Amino acid sequence: MKPTALVLVLALALLTGCGSEPSSGGGSGAAEAPTNDLPSSTTPSVSVPPDPATTGGVTRSGPGDGPPNHADNNAWKHRPELTAPEAAQANAAASRVRTSLSALRARHEYSPEAARKALASLGFDPDRTEVVAIRPMAGTDDVPPGAAFGIHTGGRGCVIGDIRPEWVRVDVDATVMEGTCLEPFSH
Repeated sequence: MKPTALVLVLALALLTGCGSEPSSGGGSGAAEAPTNDLPSSTTPSVSVPPDPATTGGVTRSGPGDGPPNHADNNAWKHRPELTAPEAAQANAAASRVRTSLSALRARHEYSPEAARKALASLGFDPDRTEVVAIRPMAGTDDVPPGAAFGIHTGGRGCVIGDIRPEWVRVDVDATVMEGTCLEPFSH
């Protein structure tokens, strides 16, 4: 027999027994169906959730249906709770912003420049105010009229929202974990 044929015969002989367990007597000679049971342990398994203090405030979840580091990669988007003074300061600012931008919308002025000028006229620090154009919908280059804004009002407080022909939206929230009021565009 040629050496290559011998190697093939030996490999085939070794592979014929894979995937089955030997019969435990009984005389039929038929192999039992393989099982997928894992060996059992006599020690119970205990799952302890991670301590947010030791994980930088981020609670990491198990594998689940998401990508391996989905929770870690998106932790920066989570906004903490505002303290009572931060919320009061941001709510007072939001009232002024809503009034000013509603008047701007009534004049059919929705551009980022018009919104930036209106917010500056309210005395907000330009270095702590971000105004950006509304992004086009996916698959189109048409930039819709309007502007999104974020105003850092102190501490972690923010006034965020947008002005468009259809509405003025003004919300109070905290900064994202990286310290900005608006989430940076990523996709």
